[in-house]
Amino acid sequence: MKLVSTLSKLALAISLSLSLSFAAPNIQISPTELQRVGEQIYKNETGGKLDNLAVWNVGENFPSLGIGHFIWYKAGEAAHFEETFPSLVLFLQQNGAQLPAILKQHRTAPWKTREAFNTAKSRGELNELMQFLANTKDLQALFIYQRLQAALQKMQSVSTFPDFI
Repeated sequence: MKLVSTLSKLALAISLSLSLSFAAPNIQISPTELQRVGEQIYKNETGGKLDNLAVWNVGENFPSLGIGHFIWYKAGEAAHFEETFPSLVLFLQQNGAQLPAILKQHRTAPWKTREAFNTAKSRGELNELMQFLANTKDLQALFIYQRLQAALQKMQSVSTFPDFI
């Protein structure tokens, strides 16, 4: 993916969000700043380690993927938290990212257990997915940014003190 193209998309998304006519909270951030934020999230959340872009934590029934620890449920799993990975995948695809084979083949997480996930990971079966996630950090940051904008608008709409959000 070309950085210039991605930065152009970031700039467009930011300018569109900043030009909304209603009085919604707006976080003003340039494409360069957004890219730096994505890199910082990556460092903070993974320790700068590619391997930590795909994890399945002890006590959880799902893997967490990407810089935002996006949840990906297996088929039939009760959703106790908001599943965000499928939305991220769609967003990445809509923004020109070429999906790795595993995402083309599976709409839900293909591992039934944490052990199966870790076995697949140790065999290198998640390498293409983790590299894909590393290569799309900038778009993941934009996805997080857009979710933040939407969340701030919702919070402001129900707040007694919307100007303080």
